[in-house]
Amino acid sequence: MYSKYLKSLKWNLFEKIIRLIITFFVTSYIAKSLGPALYGVFSLSQSVVSILAVISSFGLDYILNKEFSSGEHKTNEIIGTSLFLRFIGWVVSLFVAIPFLYFISTPGIYVFVYILMLIPLFQVSSSISIYFTSKGCAQYNFIPNLLSLIIFSILKILVVYLDGSILSLCMVFSIEQFLLLILLFLQLNKNGVSFKSLKISKDIFNKLIKVSWPIAISSAIIILYSRLDQVMISYFLDSKNVGLYSVAVRISDISGFLPSLIVSSFFPILVKKKRDQTIDRNDLLKFFSIIFYSGLITVSFIYILSNYVVSIFFGEQYSEVINIMPLYLVSLLFSYSGFAVTQWLILEELTKYRLYRTILGLLLNILLNIYFIPIYGIYGALYSTLISQLFSSYLSNYMSEKTRYIFYIQSASLIYPLIFLFTLLKSKYNN
Repeated sequence: MYSKYLKSLKWNLFEKIIRLIITFFVTSYIAKSLGPALYGVFSLSQSVVSILAVISSFGLDYILNKEFSSGEHKTNEIIGTSLFLRFIGWVVSLFVAIPFLYFISTPGIYVFVYILMLIPLFQVSSSISIYFTSKGCAQYNFIPNLLSLIIFSILKILVVYLDGSILSLCMVFSIEQFLLLILLFLQLNKNGVSFKSLKISKDIFNKLIKVSWPIAISSAIIILYSRLDQVMISYFLDSKNVGLYSVAVRISDISGFLPSLIVSSFFPILVKKKRDQTIDRNDLLKFFSIIFYSGLITVSFIYILSNYVVSIFFGEQYSEVINIMPLYLVSLLFSYSGFAVTQWLILEELTKYRLYRTILGLLLNILLNIYFIPIYGIYGALYSTLISQLFSSYLSNYMSEKTRYIFYIQSASLIYPLIFLFTLLKSKYNN
């Protein structure tokens, strides 16, 4: 069983590394060409769409991995029902966008956002990607993702070089997601699940709604306060500061590729062990410890290289980014641990507790932003993010008896590698 998932992990890792490298170069070229102010407008549009996209995803990205791994329902019914749910969520998100955009006064952002809103419509393809990953067949995701990535990375650079307009750039980003959807459907058809065979199951629909709504709301809240900083920076400061903050976030977020990869590849193993009633405390300690330390390694690596990366790829106009990154990188460590907690809550069917802690985290983030940004400027947003992530991803788990156990697991996972090493050395010495 493990060899299949390790093979899948290798494909995932290979695809992630290629994507990170290509996306980084494309992003740096776009940011450098547009400059902080214009790039701030484009980034703000993307942030708004990211917030709205969570509504259209219905929290299914977290749930489907478990559903496919459990084998309780037919694949064509799970995929068909999830696609239908995502479409409903997308329609709802279009209406939510209207009052949301009312509070943003940046010129032209209405047009940019509604063009980019085609992305979450076409992101129904993620249901197919999750299916392949859950079955340990990530290689089937590789070719569609790589083809769309290469083709549209070239197009993005050409559009910026020849046209330089944000409108054209938004259109290219949306069409890219459409191509990926087509390619993944073709790959799904090759693997025995045709588009015509997809069905909507009332039982699966009701089950997904019941399980996913707390995840959907809490995911919306999480992405809201991870992207809300840029919206509030735009409100209190200007688009140039949004551009600087956005570049810092995009460089820092590269560190998440390894923790997220580990979660998506090994969570199906935990699901199977839970189903077989063989999961224990050590399994969770290993899981949390690997995620935290993989995040720590990548965060440290990015911090060491940040000075060179910003200077070489983004230029002098983004020099302030070097000072912004350290605090944001620290906040990401708590975020990765919180991501692992989410998987445990899904495993134990305690997703409502994720909703509670993220609501509290959002409220704390908003209040801190309102207080800190007018005083400390762009750094105020960083203080707000760090404090709210520490609270919502870690400290809040102590507040309920139901989640206090995982709080102790989180705490113990920080020193678990040291305990494991000590035990190993002790046993070797005794022998």
